[in-house]
Amino acid sequence: MLLDLAELRWRRILPAVVVAFLGSMLATVLIVTAYAFVLGVQARGAPDPAKISAFASRVAPTSGSVLLALFTVAASLWVARRVTDPIRHGIVVGVLAAIVGLLPAWPLEVWDLVVSAAVVVAGWIGALLAVRATKLI
Repeated sequence: MLLDLAELRWRRILPAVVVAFLGSMLATVLIVTAYAFVLGVQARGAPDPAKISAFASRVAPTSGSVLLALFTVAASLWVARRVTDPIRHGIVVGVLAAIVGLLPAWPLEVWDLVVSAAVVVAGWIGALLAVRATKLI
């Protein structure tokens, strides 16, 4: 069967998905925090909260999506490197990361669906990289 869920290594998949999602969120927060720090240094005091809010609302959706895709590549590579069916594992990591990434995005827009598709593709790419890495060894 194409998708036999019992054969998947869930002890590797679930933590990888959680780390990918939380890692992308943390990296986004760190980007906004770094911007606030730079503003504070430039102002030689407290940074302007309106500028920080404007920056976060402009940058966070895009950078969060890109970071989720990048973290999903790494997570699926980690999961797929020691399994018998790496492509299927990588795609499952991508699908679950996309679903978790959609949770804060309700109601859904077209951009959210594009990002979800990119995250699934990122899971597939991570699995392909794992296959390639194991063939080189």
